[in-house]
Formats: sequence, C-alpha cells, structure tokens
Amino acid sequence: MPYDDPHTAAPNLWAWRQEERWDYECSAAPTTLSEKDRKAVECYLLWQYRLERKESTLCNHGRFHKDYKKSGLRATGFRGGRLSAHDERNPSGGRSHYPLEATGEPSKENWMGLKWTEISPFEGKLDRIPNGAGLYKLRLLTEPDLLYIGETMSLRVRLTAHQRRYREKREVSFSYVPLQEGIHEYELRELENDLLGAYYAFARTAPQDQFGRAK
Repeated sequence: MPYDDPHTAAPNLWAWRQEERWDYECSAAPTTLSEKDRKAVECYLLWQYRLERKESTLCNHGRFHKDYKKSGLRATGFRGGRLSAHDERNPSGGRSHYPLEATGEPSKENWMGLKWTEISPFEGKLDRIPNGAGLYKLRLLTEPDLLYIGETMSLRVRLTAHQRRYREKREVSFSYVPLQEGIHEYELRELENDLLGAYYAFARTAPQDQFGRAK
C-alpha cells in the first residue's frame, strides 16, 4: 500500500483496486481560479455528487475501505494493509451521512435544514458549549458573510481555540450545531463539505478565512 503522502487518496484507491480488481481512469479540467476558489469549487462539486448519488465518493472526506488499515505518512515508515479476520473493521468504511439540502441563507439559524444556535460573541466563558461533535460557523456579528465553516469532534475545545486566534477581533461571533453521539470523523467532513459547497453556491466564493487565514 502506498504511503499517505504525497496524496492521501492513494492508499484507499490501492485498497479498492486490490479488493475489486478495478482499473481507473481520470479526467481533468483546466482553470484560472485562485487556489482558494478552486478548493471552494471542489467542495461544491463534491456536494453536488452527494446530492445526486445520496452518498460520497469512496475516497474523499477520510472514507476508507472497511477491510483495510491505512498507511501513515512516508516519514513514519508505516504501511497499511488488509485487516485480518480477527481485527475490527475500519470505522471509516461505513455508509455516508445523508447529504444536506440547500435551505435558507448562511447567516440564518435554519441554514441547510440544521438548528444553529443563536449567533454569539466570543466574549465570556465557553464552558456551556457541549464537548461533543458538531458543526460551526464564524462571522462578524454585524455582517452576514461567513468567516469560516468548520467541523470538530469537540465543539468546546475547537471554539476555545478560535477564541484565542481571534482575540484581537472582538466582533467575531460563532454559531454551532451539536451532532449525535457516535458520529464518525468522515461523516463530519462530509457535512462540512456540504456546507462549504452550499456557501460557494450562495456567495460564489469561500468564507473569508477558509483555506488560509486572511491577513
């Protein structure tokens, strides 16, 4: 199995080929978009795929073949391979989370059919935020455009980290959606991608600080 670099999809493509004897083909489209907008368009295309197929592509968002363990980075020297009959199956090989449908506007509390908390400034303690998994969005309290969209296995930890990063911008505020216990990391990434793709469809750009903090 190849290492997880230089491209993270390589180990999974290898695993599927070993298991299914698949041959692959590729197609590409040249673009003059900036790196930021190119990544936003990628999220949009992956979201459209999920809406059409009701599932994700097999090798995006951290998904992996259930019967294989993934290689590490080249520097670790660890190569993955097929799991034995006695090993637990790879949890990243589960079914996709159902895709989010476009609903409402990014600044609203019903965006994408989710129940977002009321937008709140970072001032004060964050200890009332649940410590479980969820999605979140950052924006200025007085502006509708989003600064950042994210996912995390621990909302309290991640939003506390954002509070430190934005400590010089007191007007930055947040809203979040707690998610069910037991959700997998790849499902969180699928949902984050849906939000980013839908935001691009709405605003024709990525959130201001997405894919690299704005200076």
